[in-house]
Amino acid sequence: MAQGSALQRLSGWGRHPVELCRVFRPEKRSDLAALLCSGALSHYIARGLGRSYGDAALNAAGGVISFARLNRFLSFDSESGVLECEAGVSLSEILDFCLPRGLVPAVVPG
Repeated sequence: MAQGSALQRLSGWGRHPVELCRVFRPEKRSDLAALLCSGALSHYIARGLGRSYGDAALNAAGGVISFARLNRFLSFDSESGVLECEAGVSLSEILDFCLPRGLVPAVVPG
């Protein structure tokens, strides 16, 4: 087993298909960089929160990098309304932050 990984059955929101994947869960961006430079596997796919209906990030032949632990807000510019956050931040968390400030993301899923 590659260091820092676990075998896990993954699917999207619709629960089809399901694949057994080697999942990595870095907690810091430096952990992510170290993983990618380690050569542990030849290829990876990025995975968000796994709530996609039909195009879930699955990669049975390689690694899956879960961004669930990389879920921090990094910066916010109140003048421009630009919020910088890590990939594991959910849309719900973004809305909870933005709406009280009178901001609405330009694009939201339907």
